Amino acid sequence: MNEATESPIEMALPLTPLQEGMLFHALYDSETVDVYNIQAGFELTGELSAERLRAACAATLRRHAVLRAGFRLRANGKPVQLVRRVVETPWTELDLSAESESGRRKRLLAFLEDERLHRFEMGAPPLMRFALIRLAPDHHAFVMTYHHILLDGWSLPLVLQDLLAFYRSDGDDAGLGPLTPFSDFLRWLSRQDRPAAEEAWRDALHGLDEPTLVAPGAPFAEAMPGLAFVTLSEQATKALTATA
Repeated sequence: MNEATESPIEMALPLTPLQEGMLFHALYDSETVDVYNIQAGFELTGELSAERLRAACAATLRRHAVLRAGFRLRANGKPVQLVRRVVETPWTELDLSAESESGRRKRLLAFLEDERLHRFEMGAPPLMRFALIRLAPDHHAFVMTYHHILLDGWSLPLVLQDLLAFYRSDGDDAGLGPLTPFSDFLRWLSRQDRPAAEEAWRDALHGLDEPTLVAPGAPFAEAMPGLAFVTLSEQATKALTATA
């Protein structure tokens, strides 16, 4: 008698309306630049364990089910996100410490651009990659490249908070608080009255007899959004954190 094999899929979940839109763009325009590839980079100074940081990234993927989700269309055409029980941790290490200052910057910028241009396969999680670039013995750049369908701007700091906690505790999650699963929000969303919401918008837009005028499309070359490097003082950082 054969033992039952546990499914690699932990759960199947619906998508939010915003996720549905992002998935549509990713599948419809699969050969061009994906503008929903997001990149977050951080400069780290001081002693650093690459092995420990990689383990912290893996622990973060295990903790957050949404980061283990892949996205596809069912046979009936409806989208679904399938959360895998286990995923590999996409990890790259690059040592630029022997380069000149100008050489380091050139190669770092080239690496960042390549990462941003490299599309994710939506059905093959995780839709997130980690990279550690050694600039000097006590100076590193840590880069997370991920698809916007996983995280918004409010969620990223929470994920980073857990990642750093895992690094400090060497993978022990005892000090982390309880986690509210993303699936809880999806269940709440499924209980909302969509027809009532649509009716409210119809009432709000009643009387408009033509669409909003927009500028005609102009020919342009495909390109990713530009990069901007800004260094904030410790005082400014504390002030922004307090305001947020």
